[in-house]
Amino acid sequence: MLTYHEVMSTDLGLLTTAAGKWDDMAGELRKVETRYGDSVQKITMGPDWSGVSVGVAQTSFAATRYEYSAAQIQAKAVESLLRDAHTQFADLKKRLESARDDAIKAGMTVSEQGTVAFDYAKLTPAERSAYHHDPDGQTTSRDAVNKWQQHINDRVKAVSEADHGVKIALGAVVVDSNKDAFGKGNDGTLNGFNADAQGDIEVYEARNAEDIATRINSGDKVSAADYAELDRSFRDNAKSTEFNQTFLNGMGAQNTLKFTNKLNDLAYQDDKTGKQTYLDLEKGLANSLSNAMQDPKSKFYKDFREQLKKAGVEKFDLAVAAEAPNVISRRHGEQQVRGYQSLITLMQSGDGYSAPFLHDLADDIRSAEDKKRGGDPNVWDLQGDFSGKNGG
Repeated sequence: MLTYHEVMSTDLGLLTTAAGKWDDMAGELRKVETRYGDSVQKITMGPDWSGVSVGVAQTSFAATRYEYSAAQIQAKAVESLLRDAHTQFADLKKRLESARDDAIKAGMTVSEQGTVAFDYAKLTPAERSAYHHDPDGQTTSRDAVNKWQQHINDRVKAVSEADHGVKIALGAVVVDSNKDAFGKGNDGTLNGFNADAQGDIEVYEARNAEDIATRINSGDKVSAADYAELDRSFRDNAKSTEFNQTFLNGMGAQNTLKFTNKLNDLAYQDDKTGKQTYLDLEKGLANSLSNAMQDPKSKFYKDFREQLKKAGVEKFDLAVAAEAPNVISRRHGEQQVRGYQSLITLMQSGDGYSAPFLHDLADDIRSAEDKKRGGDPNVWDLQGDFSGKNGG
């Protein structure tokens, strides 16, 4: 967790300076790649070398040139990540500075360490004497101090959370994706440079979030730190279309519905002591869906809606449906729910859904249940009572 002093005293200009150096590096690597291709690699292309050895050399030299190219991609991605980080940090630092200035205008002092206190120095001797004899006034002042302290702490926390996202991105960008390995291209080094390096912090945060959600879905052991990181990712990127679409695209509609069911199973059946953690994640997931499905003209919207049409009528496991004590006429523990039922349950945890999405979703649900549209009027039928605080 960063401190107020660290945020306020750090020279953010060093990020853009470093970004410039990475850009220069990419340019130098380009020169080396060109020289390598025109000299060393060119030897294998001439008529003076034949036989099995030239084939081996061509493969090896092509792999080396590939790494020079991948190194450029990785360097440019790091440059972009550093500039993205600078933009984020500069904006968040301005918000912290604004919070400090507002606190001072409200009659507070803010130390270099970010500690808020009531500014007695601004009081006249008469006001100071009256203040010491006014318990209600002292209580009001303490409340004001606490309010401004929390406000500043929240702004520091926002910078710290953004910093964690940058750390994730910088750690992931240097990992070789091997997208052109295993016969798909010239990549012959499994731990080389990353030819699929991305320059958006949110992309790497989304991929990390997808990994955690996938492990939760699979029933793997997931640490408290991972749950906290997933919650942070949802919260910190609530308004990032890049993050939310990348996350949901990676999960797919089917696994997204499995995930919300898994969170409900954990909250209401398997781990009630951690209920709030899972409900917070469900809220984050719901808001992720809301943000991602804002533009009906986008490719993501169209593709994900088509996935929902299929997954919406599929059957999914959900403990509260399978284990309901008054489920009859079926073997206990077998009843499943439809995807759209899970989706609507999920959406109740979020808000801000676009009108086009709500209209399209309602139309798709009607098609699933309307006999005139080829639907099944009984598609939503469940046995058991699912009303009340938890069962509902």
